[in-house]
Amino acid sequence: MYIVIREFKSNDKLQANEVLKEGILSNLPTAFWTACTREITFQLVVLTAAIMFIFLGVPFLLCILAVPLVLLIIYLSIYASHLMRVAEYHQGPVSKYCWVAEALEPYFFTQHPKDIAYTIISENDTSFKKLDMGSYQRKIIGTVSVDRHRNRHYSAWLHKLAVDTKYRRKGVGSALILTAVKFCETEKYETIECASSECQLPARQLILNSGFQLMQMYHKKLAFASLEKYHMGLELCLPSNTDELIR
Repeated sequence: MYIVIREFKSNDKLQANEVLKEGILSNLPTAFWTACTREITFQLVVLTAAIMFIFLGVPFLLCILAVPLVLLIIYLSIYASHLMRVAEYHQGPVSKYCWVAEALEPYFFTQHPKDIAYTIISENDTSFKKLDMGSYQRKIIGTVSVDRHRNRHYSAWLHKLAVDTKYRRKGVGSALILTAVKFCETEKYETIECASSECQLPARQLILNSGFQLMQMYHKKLAFASLEKYHMGLELCLPSNTDELIR
């Protein structure tokens, strides 16, 4: 079985969006448990219990219901924020440079992908050109995009990195990042940068293992708390002509 890293095509959008959606929602449990450890969560529980007891006349022992009530509100809030991010990706414009990872598997494939060893190849490899594509069913299982950095000249921004959970730990994410990095080197970008949150530890570790360095840690303000963010970057080849414009 093979996994092919290739350029994004217009008819890949539906499947690629599903991979992105799954990738975003897979961070939901970590985000929820992280929120549960915040001091603000304890304060909300105490405040809710006080309101129930003082203003609503709820018996003291029943005020313990403030705990599941607050946790439910937090979970729904986090879930809604993740869905909003999914909607932004679905409705937003397609990035200028995108790549997908496509699994090639036999028809009537019944084994779980985690139990299979896949060979990762590029669409430019000679081994890919020799494949009989009619013998395989094809499925998008990963995606990554690159755009020009909004604030820095000669810098690229890597985003929309996602891999189907059933195909993780097979080198797909590393292959997608490597493809994006090689493209940025060819296009003479100075650096390629990206960001992740504290709830995306596996993705952050994957990016750091791909040669990126931690550039900055900062906090993004949310409604009732803040989220720790990590800004990472990788130095690339400097342009030979500083007056050259990047496409």
